[in-house]
Amino acid sequence: MPQPTSAVIEFVNAPGSALVDRLAAAAQRHFLRHGLMPQVRHSQVEAMPAHLCVAGENIELDQLARCSPAEASELLRLRIARGAGLSTVLFVCTGNSIRSQIAEGVITHRFATHWAAFSAGTLPVGIHPDVMAVMAEVGIDLSDRFPKDVELFRDCAFDRIVVLCSEVDGRCPVLPYGGHIERMYFDDLVTADSLAGAIHFSQRARARKLRITIERALRTYLSGPA
Repeated sequence: MPQPTSAVIEFVNAPGSALVDRLAAAAQRHFLRHGLMPQVRHSQVEAMPAHLCVAGENIELDQLARCSPAEASELLRLRIARGAGLSTVLFVCTGNSIRSQIAEGVITHRFATHWAAFSAGTLPVGIHPDVMAVMAEVGIDLSDRFPKDVELFRDCAFDRIVVLCSEVDGRCPVLPYGGHIERMYFDDLVTADSLAGAIHFSQRARARKLRITIERALRTYLSGPA
C-alpha cells in the first residue's frame, strides 16, 4: 500500500480554537487509517491567510469554517488520500442517496488499498434506508456516511469523476476537476410510480440488485489505469 509523503498537520497563522482542535483530530483520524502517527505543528508566516497544511496541500481555515464538521473532515480525507498516493474517484448522482452512496461504499470496502472514494449529489437528500440495509448485508457500514452537495468539492481535483445518472449534467454543468470524467448510468430506486404509491417489486430486492450491478461495473472500470 502506498504511504503518505508527509504525516504532518501544520496550522499556519491559526490561533488555538475549537475549530483548530476539531480539524486536528479529524486529520489525525484519517492519517491513522493509513497506519501513520501524524505530527501537529503550528507556525507563523507573514502576509498569509490562516490555513491548514496537510499532506503538502493548503486549505484556508475560512473555507473549512464554512463547512459542517463532517464536510470539513471529507475535505481533509481527500487531501490525505492524495498524499498517501491513492487514486481518487468522485461518484455523482442527483440525491447522493442511492447510487453514489453504493458506489462509494463498495470502493471504500473493496478497493481501499488503491482507491479513495467520495460521493456527492446535485440535490442531496438522506441516504435511502434500503441502501443502508443491503450494504450492511455484505459488511459495508454506511452509518457514518451522509449526503453531500457536489459544490463541496468544487475546488477539488480527482483522478476520476463518475456520473451515475443523466440528470446530473443538466443540474450541474460544471463538475469538480477530474482527470477523466465517465458516465455510467444506473436506474434509480425512487421512480415516479413509487412516489405515487404504486405497488412495486420489493425496493429492498431492487436495492440489492442495484448494489450487485454497480459493484460488477466498477470492478471492471477501476481495474484499468488510474
